[in-house]
Amino acid sequence: MERIDICLDRIDCEIVKDKDKVFILRGILDNGINWRFIWGDELPQSFLLRIINSSLWNEFKRKWEGKGLTFDNFKKILLNYNNEQIESVLYVLSGDNRLWYFGEGFQFESDYISEFLADDLQEKFGLDYDKAKNIINEIWFDIESDKDFNDYYNKYKKEWEGLYKETVNSASNWKELETNLQELSNEIYEQIMEDYRGEILNNFYKFIETDDFKEILKTEMEEV
Repeated sequence: MERIDICLDRIDCEIVKDKDKVFILRGILDNGINWRFIWGDELPQSFLLRIINSSLWNEFKRKWEGKGLTFDNFKKILLNYNNEQIESVLYVLSGDNRLWYFGEGFQFESDYISEFLADDLQEKFGLDYDKAKNIINEIWFDIESDKDFNDYYNKYKKEWEGLYKETVNSASNWKELETNLQELSNEIYEQIMEDYRGEILNNFYKFIETDDFKEILKTEMEEV
């Protein structure tokens, strides 16, 4: 059994190689958030996926191969997960903390959808833009989707896991793996945003039929 350390400026990774088997025991990735894991605490698959998405990836790859490790070793780690661990993999692929903690993608979509709905109110009720925007701002918390990662994970787990396995298995080199994982991440992200937009639109068209909305509309139209 051989112990291998990969140490870069912001990565520290301890690996064990036993014949053709390779395991990551612990690692640190400081890419602005400082990911740390010890086997059983966090997951090597998501750790590696975060490295792929970082500016340190090319250097890490060179070190990996320089230590006698192969592309196939890397792929096997990505695919060596259990039922619990796939959740962490899909969390990273679907947008990671940028989406699920900081809400970056949702904020962009919210701005776009609120403009679309304001235009719709202007057309439906003859409002000017400012009044329409005031109404959207007032009703936003009634119509916004409150789904989080767990909601999407429970809905799409089987589909996303199948796509992840297919994506990793089909890659025959580093470039294919990087490209295919990025395309998969984009596909999952777009699926989430489509659901997000759809739910807000559905909530909106239901809400404008309620007495609460009619009262808000009346008040806004009476204001000079």
